[in-house]
Amino acid sequence: MAVAMDSISCSICLDLLKDPVTIPCGHSYCMDCIKGCFDQEDIKGIYSCPQCRQTFIPRPVLNRSTILTELVENLKKTRLQAAPPDHYYAGPGDVECDFCTGRKLKAVKSCLVCLASYCETHLQPHYESPAFKKHKLVQASTQLQQKICSHHDKLLEVYCRTNQQCICLLCTIDKHKGHDTVSAAVERTDKQEQLCVKHQKSQNRIQEREKEIQGLRQAVDALKRSAQAAVEDSERIFTELIRSIDRRHSELKEKIRAQEKAEVSRAEGLLEKLEQEVSELRRRDVELEKLSHTEDHIQFLQSFQSLCVSPGSEVLPSITVYPHVYFDHVKKSVSEMKEQLLDVCKKEMDKISTKVTTVQIKPCDQPISREEALTLTTVQIKPCDQPISREEALTYTFGSLGLSSPAGGGFSFADLALNTGGEYAFGKQDSSFSWANAGSVLFGAAAPPKVETKSGEEDEEILFKERTKLYHWDGDLGQWKERGVGDIKILFHPEKRFYRVLMRREQMLKVCANHTISQNMELKPMNTSNQALVWTATDYAEGEGKVEQLAAKFKTPELAESFKKIFCECQSRMGQSEALALSSPQMSRVQEHSRDTNPRVFLDISADGEPLGRVVIELFSHIVPKTAENFRALCTGQKGFGLRNSVFHRIVPDFMCQGGDITKQDGTGGMSIYGDKFEDENFDVRHTGPGLLSMANRGRDTNNSQFFITLKKAEHLDFKHVAFGFIRKGLDVVHAMGALGTKTGKPSQKIVINECGQL
Repeated sequence: MAVAMDSISCSICLDLLKDPVTIPCGHSYCMDCIKGCFDQEDIKGIYSCPQCRQTFIPRPVLNRSTILTELVENLKKTRLQAAPPDHYYAGPGDVECDFCTGRKLKAVKSCLVCLASYCETHLQPHYESPAFKKHKLVQASTQLQQKICSHHDKLLEVYCRTNQQCICLLCTIDKHKGHDTVSAAVERTDKQEQLCVKHQKSQNRIQEREKEIQGLRQAVDALKRSAQAAVEDSERIFTELIRSIDRRHSELKEKIRAQEKAEVSRAEGLLEKLEQEVSELRRRDVELEKLSHTEDHIQFLQSFQSLCVSPGSEVLPSITVYPHVYFDHVKKSVSEMKEQLLDVCKKEMDKISTKVTTVQIKPCDQPISREEALTLTTVQIKPCDQPISREEALTYTFGSLGLSSPAGGGFSFADLALNTGGEYAFGKQDSSFSWANAGSVLFGAAAPPKVETKSGEEDEEILFKERTKLYHWDGDLGQWKERGVGDIKILFHPEKRFYRVLMRREQMLKVCANHTISQNMELKPMNTSNQALVWTATDYAEGEGKVEQLAAKFKTPELAESFKKIFCECQSRMGQSEALALSSPQMSRVQEHSRDTNPRVFLDISADGEPLGRVVIELFSHIVPKTAENFRALCTGQKGFGLRNSVFHRIVPDFMCQGGDITKQDGTGGMSIYGDKFEDENFDVRHTGPGLLSMANRGRDTNNSQFFITLKKAEHLDFKHVAFGFIRKGLDVVHAMGALGTKTGKPSQKIVINECGQL
């Protein structure tokens, strides 16, 4: 029976054949099923059998098979009398047929009109009888009673939008009369669209959280790498420190032993002389004793004369010995040094410990610029007490030391361990969250504003660029120490006409070498390697200028030779340009900044009441307008105060003349027209020769009324002091002032600005 059922079943709908047709390959299908398959293949123009995949061209003509139709009808009648196999009976969890008596069969369909479920046998009337043709059949379900109105026992087929519930048709004229109602199908369509939107938002949220998880994992990995690097560096540094202390200890022991040996040798020499003297004195004492008992007066007098002559050894000075001093002062000094080292170590370790405990990965409240990112040093991991926004969660930064958000406290690995459990997801779980309203809020992907940054290299030409390892000489340890690996560059500024060496460390981009090339710099090969070059320069990698001995080790000797060749070419070009500049009172590079539109001011100067002359100054208002305006206003006195009657309080011969302390007249005061101090504008003008005006300061951004005039080239002041003008007339007056200076800086005469103003 089962084999017969399978042989007359459609392989497409898996049901008994309805209007069976047979195609040329011999397989049979329902008319509607095979017609639907062929309709889908009309575009290709090639038709195939769903079972054997045999193709047909053109489309086969479908004719109803009379024999199969009669066979299906006979089989249906026979099936009603045959006992079904066991797998057709309903089991636990199956939907039972509502019309079977005795042992229930599995229901295959449920009718939404009849509100009943049917097995294959009892379902036949719904296929054959015209009265059931319009009934809606669905997959067998046990929830039919939930689709019945509890008040009217009718099918729920209407949705009330007013009360947000399903109702029957009778409810629309009863309790829900006048309400906003639509068919269940229409409401399903609307809700389906909302569900799709919520589903999409849910997927977006999942993707966002996955990105956040990835970002946090990357931050944790970076933290681990940074911690490992810090451990390795600290181990190396402490090892070097211990070696340095051991070396100093050995040197001290050698000095003590050498001093001990020298003093013992000297003392032994004195001891030998003293013992000889004692022996001589004892011998004479015996002779004197014998002479005192001589009865012969003549012999006594003759012997007395020779014995009374003092021996030469008696001229030795007396020796005073302090048995408890010796090296006690050395021991005391070493003990003091130990206490000082312990005190320094304790203070520095407290600072280091503070920096270690502030290492945290935290969400950044605001985007940061590239320059700020390069100066930040810590990473923070912080759980939040409140849920955070997507923008905050997606933005991580290395926050500056000591800057922690109010919500988070200090970081500890114990706290981190507590927060890595199931509840850790950028803070506590939000108990108010549910998937029901997951799509009610959209998180916009707010991109941070575009920040344009400049490194200072944009206007410079790259003459040389190769990867190298840079070292600097540590005089305290007496050895070379690695500073970083990266691309070392020789740069040329075509407008400002200077050359410099610049190197940034790989990945971190931290500057590890930054200094101008001068003619007196000498590039030498390292004795131990033909791939390394050594030179000395005033380097500004750490901000402040510092004279350092540097060494660059290249991959090949050819690269080292190429660097040296370009380096020397730069020095040669500088010599040519400086030779041209020396032909005029001012250096040509300064004159390039001169403009007819720049303001000109004057200073009338005297020494001990005797006039020295007038100095005319051009101010570079087109380069440093704020600094130039400050000096111009101080010359005119338009703000009620200025340079009139102020003194040059510091003059160093062959270096500079400093003045402008209008409040205390000794270099500790001063004020600007903008307040106590104002920031550095730029360092575009360099201290390339005598007669340059520059701001005197006590560090970055501390400019006021104090200024100085150079008496010679002072390139070590570049990038530290803002140059804002030069002497157009009266450079001889400036040199006369310089002749009145001293090495200590205190002028030998009182140098006063008697009058000043603008021309």
